[in-house]
Amino acid sequence: MNIAWTTDTHLNFIDEERALHFCNSILETECDALFITGDIAESGDIIFWLDFLEEQIDKPIYFVLGNHDYYRSDIASVRKRVADLCQHSKHLHWMSNSSAIKLTDKIALVGHGGWGDAKYGDFQKTPVRLNDHRLIVDLTGWDRISLQEKLHRLGEEAAIYIQEGLHKAKKISSEIWVLTHVPPFPESCWHKGEWGAKDWISDFACKSVGDVLLNFADQNPTIQIQVLCGHGHSPGEVQMRQNLNVRTGGAVYGQPAVEAVFTI
Repeated sequence: MNIAWTTDTHLNFIDEERALHFCNSILETECDALFITGDIAESGDIIFWLDFLEEQIDKPIYFVLGNHDYYRSDIASVRKRVADLCQHSKHLHWMSNSSAIKLTDKIALVGHGGWGDAKYGDFQKTPVRLNDHRLIVDLTGWDRISLQEKLHRLGEEAAIYIQEGLHKAKKISSEIWVLTHVPPFPESCWHKGEWGAKDWISDFACKSVGDVLLNFADQNPTIQIQVLCGHGHSPGEVQMRQNLNVRTGGAVYGQPAVEAVFTI
């Protein structure tokens, strides 16, 4: 089974002609399915682009949402529209609504978009200010302490979902692949070949999910775990445990591309 992987496509930055070229590049890999690790578009056109991808690729698409997918709306509204779309879709599988999926006899898939949960670094002192906090309704207009608490809860929500998925997946597989948008560790938060920039990791890594992954890997040493993520637009790879590998995909605005093709 060949799987193509892409991340941070930001299709709202391109027109349909360039999107067709992107879809053709996916089909040229002769993949059997597609993984997308978030930031597909923005709230106003996320449904259009998911429909577009499904029509053009005509293969199973397993995806999570990223922070940009909620821009100019609220989290609950976007999630409801995406869930409604997938309920009536042949090929779209939103991992935050899919629990554990058996891909092959040995491999299961789980996932959740995650969130920069402000648990790494010093959220109160960092000079970094994300557009998330003015373009996502749920995160707008809060003081830094209240905002940090909200980000904690979003990260913990993702962690609970992934933890439940991991425990279901281990009953049906010996290898688990995890799709998430936000890197789960500072070591998987890359920029220009370096990882863990202290001013950025509060917003660009999800400690809640990272803790779940480490605990699960330690408690299940015979299960191999491969994590795919994006968010920072810079590629890198880190082996956090002998059985836990994290690969972060790169991206360029306006130039969506296939990050890798896996044979599983």
